[in-house]
Amino acid sequence: VNVDALKNGGISVKGENRSDVLVRACVQSWGDSNEEAASLAKNLRIETGSIIRAENLPGDAKLSVSYEILVPRSTNLSLTAHNGGISVSGVEGNIEFTTTNGGVSLRDAAGNIKGKTQNGGVNVVLSGNAWRGSGLDVETTNGGVMLTMPENYAARIETGTVNGGFTSDIQGLKVDEDQKGYGRIKKQISTDLNGGGATVRVVTTNGGIKIVSLSDR
Repeated sequence: VNVDALKNGGISVKGENRSDVLVRACVQSWGDSNEEAASLAKNLRIETGSIIRAENLPGDAKLSVSYEILVPRSTNLSLTAHNGGISVSGVEGNIEFTTTNGGVSLRDAAGNIKGKTQNGGVNVVLSGNAWRGSGLDVETTNGGVMLTMPENYAARIETGTVNGGFTSDIQGLKVDEDQKGYGRIKKQISTDLNGGGATVRVVTTNGGIKIVSLSDR
């Protein structure tokens, strides 16, 4: 499933026990009057061929199109947004995504996942005992990271920040006194947790890191 939200709009993909793909598009437009706003979306058409995207957008459109897409749990995804967030839950597959201005949310996902945002936070919720698939690699430049996971989760965990705080509820992922050097606290971790496994990498440059135990939520 390939989705391009174009200039404005977010993408939410949810895996379900189904064999088809359901696409819901939410069109929002604005103008100086109801008539002007309605006219912007008059000729809009949602293309659901090789790429799911809006067609016939006015060149200077005061308009956004966001998507909620329900897919089989085993589905490959390619998701692109610019001014909008990206959310994936309950999907396993080869998943790639990118957005410029928008947050990222991943919950109960699996497979080979790689993505990034320029300006937005990242929220990742891991479940089970280990990552199913080859790994996860998500990064943001300007935004905080919240990583929620069980205490007994087995993986190679890579996370960190350059400019921001670092807190962890999980003992094996704490930054302790031994990791301090030259007056600065090291705020990057790369370690095998509970024996290791697939690599789970979630990093930021400008933003805090918060690791939360799933049992505490």
